[in-house]
Amino acid sequence: MKPHDQNLFASWMKEKANSYFKRNSNNLEEIKQKHLLARKDPYFNVVHLSAHSGLINDPNGLVYKDGKYFIFYQWSPYLPLHHVKKWGLYTSENLLSFEDKKLGLEIEKHDERNGLYSGGALLDDDQKTYIYWTGNFKKTTEDEDDNSSIWVGELVDAKIVNRNRLFETDKSKFTRHFRDPKVFKHGKKYYLFLGVQDTNLKGHIGVYESSFPDKNFSFKSVMKIGNFDTQDVYMFECPDMIRWNENYFSLLVSTQGKKYFRENHDINLSPHVNVFLNGKYDFENNIFEVNNYQIIDYGFDFYASQIVAPNEKTKMLFAWLGMPDTEQYATFEHMWAHNLSLPRVLSLKDNYVYSKVAKPYYDNLKKLNLILDENIKTELPFRNMFLEFEIKNNFEIILCNEKDEKFEIKYQNNDFEIDKSKMSYLHGENFSNTRKIRNLRIDKLEIFLDNSLIEIFINDGEYSFSSKYFISGDLYIKTKNIKTNLVFEIPKIEVK
Repeated sequence: MKPHDQNLFASWMKEKANSYFKRNSNNLEEIKQKHLLARKDPYFNVVHLSAHSGLINDPNGLVYKDGKYFIFYQWSPYLPLHHVKKWGLYTSENLLSFEDKKLGLEIEKHDERNGLYSGGALLDDDQKTYIYWTGNFKKTTEDEDDNSSIWVGELVDAKIVNRNRLFETDKSKFTRHFRDPKVFKHGKKYYLFLGVQDTNLKGHIGVYESSFPDKNFSFKSVMKIGNFDTQDVYMFECPDMIRWNENYFSLLVSTQGKKYFRENHDINLSPHVNVFLNGKYDFENNIFEVNNYQIIDYGFDFYASQIVAPNEKTKMLFAWLGMPDTEQYATFEHMWAHNLSLPRVLSLKDNYVYSKVAKPYYDNLKKLNLILDENIKTELPFRNMFLEFEIKNNFEIILCNEKDEKFEIKYQNNDFEIDKSKMSYLHGENFSNTRKIRNLRIDKLEIFLDNSLIEIFINDGEYSFSSKYFISGDLYIKTKNIKTNLVFEIPKIEVK
């Protein structure tokens, strides 16, 4: 962090203590100016969704209804850091053009005064849509206590109505780390999954149940997770689940406090990892028996993924392209931070989940008359590009500028690695500057590139690496022992 960034960060954190009652409706001009300023930044991404202003993090309340995707997101509208949290909202019919609804959910109640934290959506059998979220309350006097509460509302015409508090933290069982509700219907019952921390500071998924989607939830138990080490987890965030069939499920969790890796996985210092736990779930006894687990994305910036299902067969994922405990200092002066991932369609093959960018993005690519030849440095005409490579040997792909500031992709002796240690502006170096998978055979590599984001897919979605990259000035690509003529423009998304 540069001294200028340190001063900004300190002043913004001081302001945070006094701004929880700052309503969007009273500050429209400030939000507008910060919206316009962000879009002047060369690093501002044109293929990935960002916040209307300020900071975006977790995708929330994802649902497909009446021919539209509803994409809520945690939103700090005034500053590019984790500040006052509202929810923003985009809607889309095709995932290429979006309507910016701006405010999706505002702080309304005393129990929510310190921010609206994450949650999910349920499209019920009667086509009513329920949105669930976390109200966050932090004490300001000795007579108060920190608390979290779980809320529900109904989605009607892109507005959340009939807001109702379901329950709050049971302090005899849990700390204030009690958040991120997602509801599932099984038979005639509704099961609410929740990230919780017990009084021994150990993380769990708490499960509540009810005969109704919007009332009368009672605590069932914490989920028992078999065949998976959870001893070092101090929090499970953003639980979600895919039902592939009656006997096989994928449980999504963003873990805090455990470095999940084996001899083939090298995710270095980050304690925050987004994983699939694949196996069987027993609703009645609240037991998830793990058959295998996967790290969803091995990059520096991928967290808090959530599922949306536009139909019974299609499972789609959005994630936050960010990471807890990192700040995006490179864009502070333009007052914005972070993005959502490109939407990924998931498929199950041999009990393993593959992910590929949604088909509309492939269908919309525009072929360029550009060849990336071996050992040649090529200037890119713009950054919103798609590249595809057939892999036969060791290789290097380097994104760089004239100063040789760079982001490196390397494949040597079956080890695949990305390295951000020599960028123009370092980011997240507290969690190391390299990510690696060992003993990996690669046949195909796809790269989705944006102004400061890269999403890399290996072997048609067997593995992926998502990362920010901050390279100033004109961008070049250098290739060693690899070439391709499969170079395409990714058209900019349209946001109205």
